[in-house]
Amino acid sequence: FVRIEAVTALQRLLPHAEFRALGSEVAKDREEVVRLQWVVEVDDRRDPFDLDALQRYFEDRSWRVASAALAAAGTIGAGPDLPRVLPAASHKDWRIRGAAFEAMGRLRAKEAVPHLAAGLRDRDPVVKGVCHANLKILTKQDLPPDPAAWAAWWGRNGEALDIVKRSRRDAATI
Repeated sequence: FVRIEAVTALQRLLPHAEFRALGSEVAKDREEVVRLQWVVEVDDRRDPFDLDALQRYFEDRSWRVASAALAAAGTIGAGPDLPRVLPAASHKDWRIRGAAFEAMGRLRAKEAVPHLAAGLRDRDPVVKGVCHANLKILTKQDLPPDPAAWAAWWGRNGEALDIVKRSRRDAATI
């Protein structure tokens, strides 16, 4: 409990760069909830410069921490950050795959659409649902969860699709 509260307090007290650097130490903590708290604090800050420090948590030994880190990267990141989350879309754990596809949707990157369409072939129904929901959100289309239908739509409309993530500026803009 003390270490969890310390992470929260340090996020408020330390300069951003020092809290970001603290992530490498917190990653070694034996308690899942302490590592998870660091990810939550980074997510709450919405600082795109935290993405490099957050990425080490994608491979955390706890699926809860790894999936939270992926979702946070999607929230904090933007289109150019898609390559960060793509490897997790083929993870052996369906929870990590689902989080990777959720991150793709949160990035609001039009380049994520073909990956989400391919995710509709996943063997896990939750992962398929995440992909389908994000496809509908990103494209504003109500197609069935059929990979071929989405691939055909992408072939006809992908170039013209324009998605703007209004919730944050990317690191280059800042």
